[in-house]
Amino acid sequence: MSLRVVDMGNSCVKWAEAGTRGLGEVHRVCHDGDPASLLAHPAWLAAPPSRLVVICVAGEGMARALSRWAETHWGVAPEFPASPSRGWGVVNGYRHHGRLGVDRWAALVAARRRWPGRALCLCDCGTALTVDVMDERGRHLGGAISAGLGTQRRALCAETAAIGGMTSPPVGGGDTPPFADATEAAVGLGTLHALAGSVRHFRAQARRLLGRSPLCLITGGDAPALLPLLGRAYRHSPHLVLEGAALMAVAPP
Repeated sequence: MSLRVVDMGNSCVKWAEAGTRGLGEVHRVCHDGDPASLLAHPAWLAAPPSRLVVICVAGEGMARALSRWAETHWGVAPEFPASPSRGWGVVNGYRHHGRLGVDRWAALVAARRRWPGRALCLCDCGTALTVDVMDERGRHLGGAISAGLGTQRRALCAETAAIGGMTSPPVGGGDTPPFADATEAAVGLGTLHALAGSVRHFRAQARRLLGRSPLCLITGGDAPALLPLLGRAYRHSPHLVLEGAALMAVAPP
């Protein structure tokens, strides 16, 4: 039985085949609320799976469209997990467990399996920045959500007359200057450092809450842009959501 796991986020979709040796090659496409780019991708169409497990936070419309396509073309009904109150060594810290984003839950499950007995701070830098803290016993202690890098930049351009209408500023990288000499670059620089500052702040908050320094994991599409500003205290783990989906699909909770 072949298993394909899918991370369907607000901006992009990632997927991979999952087996006893872990994930295969990870593929990625962006979407604008329409799965057409995914469903036409050669890697998606190759070797239809017998199981399709989808971690979806992209909305019911995307989920329904994917379900119709998979059932029509492959005869496979996708599985859409939700966040439970506990499972796979993790205790959900939300008052209403189903309100914790299933992508965040999957990342917690994967992190718990890979680093058992470690206190963790997980930062997912995508359309939104989400931060989750888990103690060494697997108890999720809560989290935080703010606007991601692209969301900050689009909001700034939309809400300011002088900046609005400019082309999208660069994402950032290792040679980021301390200050910029053009408005586009200034927007890019300011939002990049604002997000990096948020990540550092929440790491410090997690350390105070736990009474010790947690292992800090960073994932999401904007993680590579942030890592040069964050230093060695952060470990890049780009596929935590897919890893968690694979674990949830095959291991009992």
